[in-house]
Amino acid sequence: MSSAEVIARHREAGRRFEAGGVASFVLDHGDGEPVLCVHGAPTSSFLYRKVIAELSAHGLRGVAFDLPGLGLADRPEHFDCPGPGWDDSPRPQSMPLSSSASISSSTTSVVPSGSSSPR
Repeated sequence: MSSAEVIARHREAGRRFEAGGVASFVLDHGDGEPVLCVHGAPTSSFLYRKVIAELSAHGLRGVAFDLPGLGLADRPEHFDCPGPGWDDSPRPQSMPLSSSASISSSTTSVVPSGSSSPR
């Protein structure tokens, strides 16, 4: 399978959404208790494609979205995208995902070891 086919399959498995004026992408599968998987930089929701499927298969709702400028998310000019100094960079805006991606306040989050946590 070519890299273009892998990306197309990933895109088909999720959906686009907009939050804070920034278009992004989310994988959202399952009907149970939500588990939010947050990628670091420079990765994307693609990192969690198999995890999301396993969470869903075990009765959970797996959710992974792309941070601005990464994966299938847009990179707005006014947004300080992740990179070197991610923890020290000022954030001109945040993405109110709970309303845009339909994530409840009781969501469990997963952040990969060694990655920066989004603010």
